[in-house]
Amino acid sequence: MSLPWRDEVGVYLSPRRVLLVRMARGLRPKCIAEACFEAESGSVADWSPALGVLREQLAQAAWRGAGVRVAVADHWVRHAVVPWAPALRTDGEREVFARHVLGQTFGELSQDWRVTVGEGLPGKPSVASAMPAELLAGIGAVVGQGSAPLLSVQPHLVVSYNLWRPRLADSGWFVTLDEGCLAAAQLAPHGWERVHTVRIGADWAAELRRLRTFGRLSVGAAGAQRVFVDAPGWLRSVAGDVREDGLEWLEDDRPQRGSLERLARVKGMYP
Repeated sequence: MSLPWRDEVGVYLSPRRVLLVRMARGLRPKCIAEACFEAESGSVADWSPALGVLREQLAQAAWRGAGVRVAVADHWVRHAVVPWAPALRTDGEREVFARHVLGQTFGELSQDWRVTVGEGLPGKPSVASAMPAELLAGIGAVVGQGSAPLLSVQPHLVVSYNLWRPRLADSGWFVTLDEGCLAAAQLAPHGWERVHTVRIGADWAAELRRLRTFGRLSVGAAGAQRVFVDAPGWLRSVAGDVREDGLEWLEDDRPQRGSLERLARVKGMYP
């Protein structure tokens, strides 16, 4: 009798490129396909080119018939750490409060933004993430054109943090770098203390200098904190030895057992 495992396709959806990996499930999952596709004319303001690429590719035999997990680039996500509020008892109340906290940083969020609140420890802060409802609906529609289910849609920062979590300290900074975007979460024993997302330019040398300065400031400050960096492999290779700058590149050669694990490895291969 065959085991009812279904292949998984991991998708990284960003303004200018779409990455796909396919993992054959089983006792020893393995990657059987991976590819990177350009989203011509894509931008932070317009995700339709990226969705068009995804629609075209999911119709191909290489990607059909598998459950789909999507990691959404942080260009399209807003994050905030939400304080513990014991008076809030329902999911609806927690969402309203999370919208208020997000609004303090980004301005009032309309209903065009879908807000999710992570499960925090009792008495501790939680993390709220907001994504455009239109983008989420578009992802659902594109995946729904096939016969396979949409298994999850998560922000890239959350996906990356969950994958690297066993390697991270209880305190410090976790930083992800991508084309046009840097996201950083300050870590604490209970989870995230703060979170920031900033636009960055195309001059990677300048951004590397900025990151190094950030690392030196973190390590040189009172209560020095380690800075863990999830960055493309090619950037690590040109950066040289950054240990003196307080940065720790995250690298892992262990076999990937899930589509999002493999996606994180493949994502690091492309500038």
